Amino acid sequence: MIPLNKMILVSTMQEKQEKPQQSFIIPDDVVTKKKPHEVVKVDKISQDSRFSDILNSGDLIMVESHMLTEVVYNDEKYFLVSENAVLAKC
Repeated sequence: MIPLNKMILVSTMQEKQEKPQQSFIIPDDVVTKKKPHEVVKVDKISQDSRFSDILNSGDLIMVESHMLTEVVYNDEKYFLVSENAVLAKC
């Protein structure tokens, strides 16, 4: 997949989260508070992005979590983020 229109193809960093033992059951569809920012790994950058000269594949960047767009294509899960949601290079 090649990102276009100033988009960046990224991979999320999978965090191991141990579920604390709970004394009550919370349904899976309950939304818990998410982090406002997330560190992701750059896979590919669109050629028209203003970061195409600054970022390389494998770089880590901090983005706004709610701006990550999950896309499924050929049974593969991808994440795209607009260059406007990039906050920093880590």
